Amino acid sequence: MKQDVLFPDPKPLARRNDPLESKEAAKEVVKTLAEKQAWALHCIQSRPGWTVNELAEWLDLRDPRRIGRRLPELVRMGRAYKGGTRICRMTGKNAAIWFPVKP
Repeated sequence: MKQDVLFPDPKPLARRNDPLESKEAAKEVVKTLAEKQAWALHCIQSRPGWTVNELAEWLDLRDPRRIGRRLPELVRMGRAYKGGTRICRMTGKNAAIWFPVKP
């Protein structure tokens, strides 16, 4: 399947009244957003039931937010869901675990 079918154009990231700089920045983000969402989906398909911090460690990311920001987007798109919580192996704290939606 083509990526643009899996990840349709996202809603506008800048409002009509936003400054020009915000609108230009939003255009740049939209160019790569579908790719980032596809990457995040692939990650939770590869490691279902992992926390954001566990995924970040596996991916060797310095900032867990890099993947963590994409997961709620996937939930809103119907591509992923939170499967409850458990103790994270990285932090020792209770954390959400993420799963892909079965096609």
